[in-house]
Amino acid sequence: MKNIASLIATSVLCFAFIGCGTTNEEPIVKEINDIKISPLSATIYSTTNELNLTASANYNDSSNADITQAARWETDFNIATLSYGKLTPKANGEDNSSTTIDVTLSYKDLQDTASVTIIALTALHIDDSNLSDPIVADVNYTLKAYADYDNNQSNISIDANNSNEIHWSIQGSATLVDESNGSAIIRFSSGDANVTVSAFGINDTKSYHIK
Repeated sequence: MKNIASLIATSVLCFAFIGCGTTNEEPIVKEINDIKISPLSATIYSTTNELNLTASANYNDSSNADITQAARWETDFNIATLSYGKLTPKANGEDNSSTTIDVTLSYKDLQDTASVTIIALTALHIDDSNLSDPIVADVNYTLKAYADYDNNQSNISIDANNSNEIHWSIQGSATLVDESNGSAIIRFSSGDANVTVSAFGINDTKSYHIK
């Protein structure tokens, strides 16, 4: 009985003094240290179809998580649209001049800011080198477009990634069969036709006579 009583007393003392070798350290509570936008700066043309921005949260346990879909995104919505990190210019910069806008990311009382420079379009050019001479009626021809920009870049191809707000139109004896990725498929008929490519109020027109 004496040994049993002694064992019980020792056990009680063990629990009283830090649990017999165990520690009282509190478990680490996972918290966000900061949030980040990537990239923090970017330059695009006003005719760029889409800039993809991503957002991540960095935690105090050195882990991170993608919060692109969960975070709140804001920018100058007069200049660009922005949804879940996908930014598309809706204006040719500000007053047809290259413009830098802020993109603000918000998540759980934290913020980060990136900057996006939109290079303004200054001119469009129709490339009709695919047309035969003479032009044959009722045959499909493909016309392409090239662009000049406010940063002294010229003859930049209008294509699948760079055709935002690009539109083709026809007047006269021709039909716009299709337009996609900045190009147009045109079918001419006998007579006169004007073909125009335009974006943000900037355009180029070429005239044709088909016998």
